[in-house]
Amino acid sequence: MKLKFLLPLLPALVLGQNLTMEDEYSIKTLFIYNFTKYIEWPAANKKNVFEIDVVGESAILKPLEALARNKKINQKPIIIKMIDAESEVTGDIVFIPFSGSKKLSTVLKQCKGKNALVITEAPNLALKGSAINFRVVEHKIRFELNQAAAKNSGLKFSTELVELSIPVNAQ
Repeated sequence: MKLKFLLPLLPALVLGQNLTMEDEYSIKTLFIYNFTKYIEWPAANKKNVFEIDVVGESAILKPLEALARNKKINQKPIIIKMIDAESEVTGDIVFIPFSGSKKLSTVLKQCKGKNALVITEAPNLALKGSAINFRVVEHKIRFELNQAAAKNSGLKFSTELVELSIPVNAQ
């Protein structure tokens, strides 16, 4: 099963030391898309679209918008929205870029009880409550998983996703 998850990521993972910002956000977009396949989303989600909210301006918007034009998640069209931390979170996924890191606690309050997956990319944010946090390890993009935050989101993560992650135990 691990191989099944990694196959679409293999071309991205061999980029080595010369990652451009565009490459990095394309890879993160691919990860986000693949995460959705290994998470059990609540049946209560009756929306006709799968929404990804991005907190503030980020270079990930362009690759996410390209993804939304070409793919679906759970047979639903993908909608990408740029929001600020004070906006009502309506996304199934909320991505907080480096520039929005200080807004994590506000976003987490907004997400309470909404079954939203919070994904971040700044150091230690998995320890502070995001479910998934991207890290660059030895020139490769990896991800941390805060199982307590994941459980609190009401989403169920597959064993394969958990095994591929860097586990984080928040206190």
